Amino acid sequence: MAFDCGEEPVERILTIILTTSPVRSNPSTDMIEKVLESLELVEDIQNCRIIFVFDGYKIRDDSKITSASCRSGIISNSMIPLYEQYIENIRILIQSQDKYSNSHMLILEERHGFGYAVKKGLELVDTEFVMVVQHDRTFQKPFSMYPLLKILCLSSDAQVNYIGFITTSTLNHVERLKSRLGSHGKPPDLSWAVPLNTNGVTLLPLLQWYDSTHVCRTDFYRDFVFGPNKLVKKGGFIEDKLGQQQLKDLKEHGESSFSVYGTYLMYHGDNEVTVAHLDGGDFHTEEQKQLKGWCRSKFKNDDEGSEV
Repeated sequence: MAFDCGEEPVERILTIILTTSPVRSNPSTDMIEKVLESLELVEDIQNCRIIFVFDGYKIRDDSKITSASCRSGIISNSMIPLYEQYIENIRILIQSQDKYSNSHMLILEERHGFGYAVKKGLELVDTEFVMVVQHDRTFQKPFSMYPLLKILCLSSDAQVNYIGFITTSTLNHVERLKSRLGSHGKPPDLSWAVPLNTNGVTLLPLLQWYDSTHVCRTDFYRDFVFGPNKLVKKGGFIEDKLGQQQLKDLKEHGESSFSVYGTYLMYHGDNEVTVAHLDGGDFHTEEQKQLKGWCRSKFKNDDEGSEV
C-alpha cells in the first residue's frame, strides 16, 4: 500500500536494513552494538523492523590474508568460527531485547558484497521506504525521521529519492567535485547545486551516490538502483559503479541529469558530521587494543575506505 503522507507511524512505512560481514573484531558485537545504540538518537524509528543481513565470505589460506582481506570478504579458515559465533551472539542479543522482536536475520551463504547484500535484504522489505545502514556507521546527532519521509513522499519541484547524512567524505563535497566535473579546463556550472528548504528541513544536493547511511524510496532501489541499467556489480559497493555513472552523467548533461538520481544530504546548518565511521575493517574492541598495547589515540574516527 502506498504511503499517503498522512500521519502513519514510521514503523509502518520504514524498514531498516543493517548490513554486516566478517571483521577482525569477531566474535565481539561491540561495533554493531554502537551502531544500534546510535539509532536511539533518531526520533520515530525505535519500533521499525530491522533486517540484519550477514554477508557470506570467500576463504583463503592464513598466510595469504592481508589487512585488506576482510574488506574484500576474504577470511581464513580460522576466522570462520569467529564469524559464526558473532552471528550467534547477535541472535542472542536481539532475542534478549523486546525492541528487536520484529527484526529478521538474513544469513547469506556466499559472498555478495555490500550492494548485493542490500539487494537481498530488499526482498524482505514491504514498506514504502528503507534506511540502509552499514555495521560501522553511527549517528552523532539527534533528529526526527518523519520529516525526511514526508519529503520523499511529497517532493515535486525537486525529485528527492535519497536522503543521506553528512560524513567527513561529504563535507563540502560540491567544492571537492568541481575539478572532476570540469571539462577542458573549464569549471562546471554548479550554480544550481544550492540548498533546498522543504518541510522544515534543509537539503544539500549530493552529486554522487554514497553508500553511507541513507533513507531512500524502496521502489527507487528496486526500479533504478537495481534496475535494467545494471548500475551495481555483485561483490562491490553501490557507489563504485552507480556513483561513478552519476558523475559521468552530470559532466555530460549537467543539471538535467541530477533529477534522475535525486540524491540529497540532510544539513543541520553547523557543518558537522551526522554519521561517523568506525571503520569495520580496522575496528578493535577495547580488550583487543589493550592486548596489543594500543592507546585510544591510535584510532581515528574517519570516513575513508568503508567496507562491510
